[in-house]
Amino acid sequence: MGSWGVYLEMNRTWLLYDLFVAESARQHGVAQLLLDRADQLAKETQASFIMLSTAVDNLKAQNLYEKNHYEKDSEFFTYLKHVNA
Repeated sequence: MGSWGVYLEMNRTWLLYDLFVAESARQHGVAQLLLDRADQLAKETQASFIMLSTAVDNLKAQNLYEKNHYEKDSEFFTYLKHVNA
């Protein structure tokens, strides 16, 4: 069992999908502000956790997420199936 553990919850979960900061706005703390706001909304809605993903080569984003106490999932792979392609 890894850091996520095994459990069943019926609580709200937040999924940050396609978190993106325009290149012209980078290095100005915008990503941190977005994560802070997501944290605030998750707490206000009593969510159990926030989930997000990033490209394996996006080291800047990974560093930011880990700095904000996000844990890298090492036990599960993500699978996608495009049905309208």
